[in-house]
Amino acid sequence: MKMTTILILILNIVFSQGYVRDVSPFTISMDGVEVQQPFTGGLNQPDPRFIDWNGDGILDCFVNDRDGYLQYWEGLAVVIPDTGFYLPQFEFITKTFQDINVGTWYAFHDFDDDSDLDLLSHTPNSDNVSYWSNENGTFELISNELMDINNLPVYGGQIVIPALADIDEDGILDYFIGDISGRLTYYKGHSFSNGVPQFELITSSFEDIQIVWTPGRHGANAVEFFDLDNDNDLDLIWGDFYQPGLFYLENYGMSTNPDFEDSLKITDFPQGTDFESTGHNIARFADFDGDGDGDLVVGVLSGAYGTEYLDNLYYFQNNGSPENWDYEMITSRLLPGLDFISGSHPAVSKICIWDQLRIWIGNEFNPENTAWSGGLYALENDAFTDDYLSLNFESVFQLGSNLVPGVIANPFDSYPPFESFDDLYIGDFNGRIFRIEEAYSQNHCNFSDPESDFLNIDLSGRATPSFGDIDQDGDEDLAVGDKDGVIHIYWNQGSADTTIFDSTSYLNIDIGNNASPCVLENGHIIAGNETGELYEIMYLDSEELVAELRTDIPYIGRNLAPSAYYKLGQSEPDLIFGTQAGGLQYFRYDSTAVGIEEELLPTSFHVSQPYPNPFNNQFSFSIILEERQRVDIQLIDIIGRNVQNIFHGELSNGKRNFRVRTDLSTGIYFLKIHSNEQSQIRKILLLK
Repeated sequence: MKMTTILILILNIVFSQGYVRDVSPFTISMDGVEVQQPFTGGLNQPDPRFIDWNGDGILDCFVNDRDGYLQYWEGLAVVIPDTGFYLPQFEFITKTFQDINVGTWYAFHDFDDDSDLDLLSHTPNSDNVSYWSNENGTFELISNELMDINNLPVYGGQIVIPALADIDEDGILDYFIGDISGRLTYYKGHSFSNGVPQFELITSSFEDIQIVWTPGRHGANAVEFFDLDNDNDLDLIWGDFYQPGLFYLENYGMSTNPDFEDSLKITDFPQGTDFESTGHNIARFADFDGDGDGDLVVGVLSGAYGTEYLDNLYYFQNNGSPENWDYEMITSRLLPGLDFISGSHPAVSKICIWDQLRIWIGNEFNPENTAWSGGLYALENDAFTDDYLSLNFESVFQLGSNLVPGVIANPFDSYPPFESFDDLYIGDFNGRIFRIEEAYSQNHCNFSDPESDFLNIDLSGRATPSFGDIDQDGDEDLAVGDKDGVIHIYWNQGSADTTIFDSTSYLNIDIGNNASPCVLENGHIIAGNETGELYEIMYLDSEELVAELRTDIPYIGRNLAPSAYYKLGQSEPDLIFGTQAGGLQYFRYDSTAVGIEEELLPTSFHVSQPYPNPFNNQFSFSIILEERQRVDIQLIDIIGRNVQNIFHGELSNGKRNFRVRTDLSTGIYFLKIHSNEQSQIRKILLLK
């Protein structure tokens, strides 16, 4: 019986090959219409902003999908079509723009008046505000606790979205933030000083505004100012947790002296569009079509009326004039890509006996199913070639009342003990596994009704199964992850032809909450977890499991669920990932690409390995510089957040020694050294 102690090692992995993101690896059609950029990952709670980041005269899109990281979508030039409406187009670039974590909210503005855009953001896990300075296109954190002119922290909130607006027309942006009482706090902006923007708290009840929605409710909100009626003063648009649309408060004052009457608010903005969502909406205005008026984009954070993880980024074209708006809703999904609502989990198999590609996608809930059970979708190859797929909703299994609400319908890779057919095994929210048998008859592949309680497995919850030859003895073993982060390995005591599982003899390993494994052809297991980490787990001859953190794949999203696709003649698989956001992301294996190969980094400076490593409360390292240059040294955590600034400034050529003390908690950290032309990273392990 294989019951041994489990060993977890965190090793520095350097790959001679790498993975390249591909948002369009296949041509995918849905109902006969090609899906543009299908593998962009989906959106759940998008907070968008539009700026011309790359200076090409076209608005680009940034999105915070409530995980703290900025997605960057580059704006594309589009000719206004004959349809009469203009739909802005964007190309996906990255999920983690400059690895910046902006917490709940963010806003761009040239605070220091040097002709580039700086960044103001929420400070994660706090009520503070962070300020990032734009230094030659790279944001540098200057303060994670911005103070007002009275040396008190500027309030940043955690569930509200503030706004920047020059409400008194003095040429300096002011800062406004709502609260759950329905009121609006006003900080007056002052001249930029001491390397940070300056604000002064004026009132916590701006214009005596209090937004209370019938029947007497108020809550988390998102505010935005825009001169909607083109009368040279700023009006207020307010999204509230309890309001399915938007509030509009007209400014009846002057540009230097605002006057708002909340009793005169319009409660169904934008009027005439029948716009209603689940609540907590964010309004953003931009002139996309260049006609001088403000078009409108609304992100849905989801509020009192449930969740909206599919139709949640609305685009309204303004068909009126700058003085008289006339909004028309063009789409509820502004950004392209496949989206399977929430908690997507992919698995790759072949179509019945034809050996063509099929990608199964389970999700954590489907509102069309009874009791909000999980749904199961399929991307099937209809063209008998691996570069074309169609979305087939006919193959959705309605698992229904035998699964509890909130189920995770997670399929896993194919397991063929019965002739050449791929049976399906689906984990559920309660920790059980269902089996669905596949058979071939009358030129069709048929599936049986789900059989529950496979092997009588009953884990802590969120069972995610995957089959493969883990111990490389010629038969298929079973790996199952659960909500507590444990991956359970059940051994096949039979043979390649006779499957006998012993559910009492197994190993297990803990990689963090919501463990989701995928067994590869070489017996290794890649597994994601709730925070978005990706591990590779190996079974050793000593009957131990070793887990290594994969660093060749960037942050993809929370509740990371990997699957593997082996192309013909390719020894290493392409990787397909699902996440909490509900979409899919594809990484193509490229033997010529590199991950963190230090040999290919520029060599204008050299960084020694930190010592000791692991360390307790202090470590040392040195830098050798070939020339005088500006250097920024930071300690960042495993998801890319800056947790300690070590040095920022110019250094002359030669060797410089550094000793770092820290009171951080046990974990993996990265020493990041950045100059004007290059960056180097060293992994260190803190043990207490």
